[in-house]
Amino acid sequence: MVAAINQFFCFHRKNLLMNLVMRNFKIKYRGSVLGYLWTLVIPLSQVVVFYFVYQVVLKIPIPNYLAFIVTGIMPWVFFASTVNESLESLVAGQNLLSHVPMPIQVFPAATVLTNFFNLLLAFPIIFGVLLWSGITPSFTMILAVPYLVGLFLFTYCLSFILACLFVLFRDVKYIFSIFLNLWMYATPVLYTIDLVPDKFRWIFFVNPLTGFFVGFRDALINQRPTDPSLIISFVAWTAGLFLIANFVRSHLSAKLVERL
Repeated sequence: MVAAINQFFCFHRKNLLMNLVMRNFKIKYRGSVLGYLWTLVIPLSQVVVFYFVYQVVLKIPIPNYLAFIVTGIMPWVFFASTVNESLESLVAGQNLLSHVPMPIQVFPAATVLTNFFNLLLAFPIIFGVLLWSGITPSFTMILAVPYLVGLFLFTYCLSFILACLFVLFRDVKYIFSIFLNLWMYATPVLYTIDLVPDKFRWIFFVNPLTGFFVGFRDALINQRPTDPSLIISFVAWTAGLFLIANFVRSHLSAKLVERL
């Protein structure tokens, strides 16, 4: 198991992984005036729009809604943009994979790491909004760290699986794009679960990301432990995706390279 984890997360090819991450940063911001700031401008513009719609127009009864929406949009933008970018990473790296022996998972891993660094760099803004909203820092906030680790693992495993599927079926890109839009509104990113009628709440308990968003906000805003059942669900989904992704890596990597 230790060897499988070491290979799946490319610990044995750390230099290669970091070189790809640095390449991603250079390519992503090359020729851009604002550069890295675009990774903040885009989610913050969404925060402004959703805040106006849900708080100013609809006036949904959620305290500290600015803090609520920022702690929802920032992680969601990381997740959605990372999965979308990673989906084509194996196809984009086909020249290297066809001529240089390297683990196929290194390409989605580099994309996930690049965007995760961007998410971490956004935390001064998140904490600034929390302070602006009158939320006093406490030791409970440290609980946000394992949730971020869980989000990273979940995103990486899903990204790798989808990247492999995209090699076989190019329609995956368009199907998942539609699904991702539905997924956002079926996840408590913009609202709390208690605002949803009881007959629809089962959706949240089969949604793997519910545990993250509820727990992440409980740590940062409500400063309390969250519902254990949601945590168990999130961990179970992440573990299941890891097992699937590692099986694909260990048994199908060579075949996938041949299909590129």
